[in-house]
Amino acid sequence: MDTNNNVATENQNVRPKWSKTAIIGFIISFIGILLLLGISTFGILPLAGLILGIVSTRKINRNKGKLRGKGFSITSIVLGGLGLIFPLWLSIAFIWAKIIQLRG
Repeated sequence: MDTNNNVATENQNVRPKWSKTAIIGFIISFIGILLLLGISTFGILPLAGLILGIVSTRKINRNKGKLRGKGFSITSIVLGGLGLIFPLWLSIAFIWAKIIQLRG
């Protein structure tokens, strides 16, 4: 009976592991944002961070408490999305300015 109690308390003291996918996704998205918000990487790093964030969020949700790092995965989704959207807005602004300049 005593061994069952020891096993139960050992299982309760075990902390969930960090999701490596979430951490890697966060790092890649953050680097993509730092490199001129994805312009110099042509959106590859932000896209990779976005995909890794989505994959890690799904893994964390499926494992029900066995994995941690949901904050990292959500942050990588947000940073990856911003890293993809900002260069698009910037390109549209440059094209729009060029059109206005050509019109005279």
